[in-house]
Amino acid sequence: PTSSSAPQPFVISEILPGFLYLGPEPSTDDEVQQLVDRGVKRILNMAEECEDDQGLGLRRKFEMYERVPMRDTVNEENIGRGVRAACLFLDDARLHDSPTYVHCKAGKSRSVTVVMGYLIHAHSWPLSKAYAYVMEKRQGISPNIGFVSELMKFEESQLGTKSVGVGEEGHGHHHAARNAKPAGLGLRRLARGGGARESLPPLSRGASARERTPVSSSLGDAATEKEVKDSDGRYVHARKVPVDRRTLQPQRRVSKAGLESA
Repeated sequence: PTSSSAPQPFVISEILPGFLYLGPEPSTDDEVQQLVDRGVKRILNMAEECEDDQGLGLRRKFEMYERVPMRDTVNEENIGRGVRAACLFLDDARLHDSPTYVHCKAGKSRSVTVVMGYLIHAHSWPLSKAYAYVMEKRQGISPNIGFVSELMKFEESQLGTKSVGVGEEGHGHHHAARNAKPAGLGLRRLARGGGARESLPPLSRGASARERTPVSSSLGDAATEKEVKDSDGRYVHARKVPVDRRTLQPQRRVSKAGLESA
C-alpha cells in the first residue's frame, strides 16, 4: 500500500502545556486511553468524514465532545467559520481549565489550521510565528493553501495587520499594504479540481536545525510574557516583574530616585 493509504500512527502533540493537544482521529480503545492518561477532558473533531463516536463512547468518557465538520480541500467554504467556532470552543475550555484534544483525520491540515488560528486569537501571535511554533511541536504538518489564505484573513481580522505569509524571513514581520502578496510560501502549483489540495512545505530547507533558534525558546512563560504593540506599531514582548531564579520570588524594580536616596 502507498504511504497515503497506510494507517497513520497515533501521535499526540502537546501544543500548549497541560491544555492544548493536537493529533489524528482516535480509533481504538487504546488511543482513547492515551488521551485520558494525558488528562484530556474535551475533544474537538474538525473532520467531516470522521464519525462522532465509532463505538468508543467518546461522549461518555469525556466532559465535552464537539464536531466542526470541514473538508480538506482548497475550495472548502467553511474555513473561517470553522476557525471561529473552534476558538470559541477552546476559549470556553480554557475558562473551565479543561485540557482539549483537537483532531482531524491525520492531524496534519484541518486540526493544524484551527490550532494556528487559536494561537493568533488567544495569544495575538502573527501567522508566521503560529505556523513556526506548531511545526516545531508537530512534525509533518501540511495545511493546504486555501486554509493558509483564510488564516491570513483571520490574522488581519484579529490583529488589524496583514502578514506577508509564513516564509522563513522574520517570524512576526507584517506588511502594511492590503494588497501585498504572500511571500515565502514556496508552493507547488497543482491543477485545482473539486477535491484537489495544495500543501504548504516546511518553512526552511536551507538552514540546519542547529542554525534555527526554536520558536518556543524565545516565547517565555505564557504567564509572564505577552506580545503587544509599542507606540511605533511594532510587536514587542511586555514582561511582568522579573523573577529571581534562585528564590523564584519577584524581584523589586529599583528606580533612580531610590538608588540616590539609599
